[in-house]
Amino acid sequence: MTEEKEYFMKRHFWIVAAAFALCGSGRTEVSAHAVRQDPASARDVPAATAAAGALAAYFRTTEDLHAAFTQTVYAHRGEEKSSGEVWLARPGKFYWDYRRPDRQKIISDGKTVYHYDLDLEQISVRARDELVGDVAIQVLSGELSLDRAFTVSERPLAKSPTMLQPYGKDGRIYHLTPKNTQEGYDAIWITMQKGNLSAIMMDGGRGQQTMIVFRNLRRNTGIPASRFRFTPPPGVDVVGSPGS
Repeated sequence: MTEEKEYFMKRHFWIVAAAFALCGSGRTEVSAHAVRQDPASARDVPAATAAAGALAAYFRTTEDLHAAFTQTVYAHRGEEKSSGEVWLARPGKFYWDYRRPDRQKIISDGKTVYHYDLDLEQISVRARDELVGDVAIQVLSGELSLDRAFTVSERPLAKSPTMLQPYGKDGRIYHLTPKNTQEGYDAIWITMQKGNLSAIMMDGGRGQQTMIVFRNLRRNTGIPASRFRFTPPPGVDVVGSPGS
């Protein structure tokens, strides 16, 4: 697998992990010591704890999500936009269907991950367990609780990234900082509007951020397991295998 493909796949693991970090185990709780309040905020600590608890409750009661999405990568070289449709289900199942500008599919049944580049007619295969060193993946899979992995704070609109503000207006914005240094990201932002997930952003440091905005999100609709099964089509080059 090339370094570019490796980074592309891992970046989407981090985004998926952010989306389901609170619902991977069904036992996630956010304790008061894990919540930090912005000093400029007028809210007291109990209110901040309650807010983070509400975020945890949302994901804890989420079995699946389906939405259209737009992804924007902000880097020194400029912005890169892509869009498509996504299905997520716990534990650890996902299907990212990128349709513009390049056709790519990233699919996992919770055990095996397929990255299908339709233009190159190539599929990269790997086991999800290969990413066990990433704390967000450990939270996703239920191996680690949220409050042991992240410090959670609710941020006021004015103190959140400018590109994220439209998706947190009249809602809530959360900042999750890993307690131990992680490869690929320094922090994760989650925004909620009208009680539903509206955007997730990964702060990769060094001036790079990846934001995914969700539209027409539907929650707990009972996505069938068959959505996350994938069989490589005939004639496509397959690179790697689970555990390789």
